[in-house]
Amino acid sequence: MSKICLTASLLFVLLCAISEVSAQTVVSVNPEAVEFDAPSLTVSTPVNGYRVAFFLYGTDPRRDTPVKTVQIGTGARQDNGRVKISLQELVTDVPDGRYVATVQVIGPPDALPTPPSDPFVLSRNTSVQDRLDSARNERLWTRIAIGIAGALLTVPFLF
Repeated sequence: MSKICLTASLLFVLLCAISEVSAQTVVSVNPEAVEFDAPSLTVSTPVNGYRVAFFLYGTDPRRDTPVKTVQIGTGARQDNGRVKISLQELVTDVPDGRYVATVQVIGPPDALPTPPSDPFVLSRNTSVQDRLDSARNERLWTRIAIGIAGALLTVPFLF
């Protein structure tokens, strides 16, 4: 009788351990983009853009305040109907942590936000201020490069 109880106990513990492992979700670290495919994004009425909201993982996007909200243009919609949000510049000022994102169509009055994305982790080796300074410097060097290219293009017209 004790062997049966021991075997049943071991089987129960093993099944619990297996269910715990299978219940874990894969979390992306520093993803480049988040994609959405939801019925509310395939409306036939005119779309003026999309509102992307970032929430701390574990909060309720229907009632909690987002960490950050950004409006983007309609160019995020791909030919296959999915909306792809590039995160690289949008989350520069968002602190490291675990997040989910939602997207809502701007335009139709009855558009609802999508269900939350899969959780993702922002884990960078720099502070928020360092990331903002770096982005500002990149914009400066881009302007300088455009100015030099413009000057070089006008040289043939001078002679």
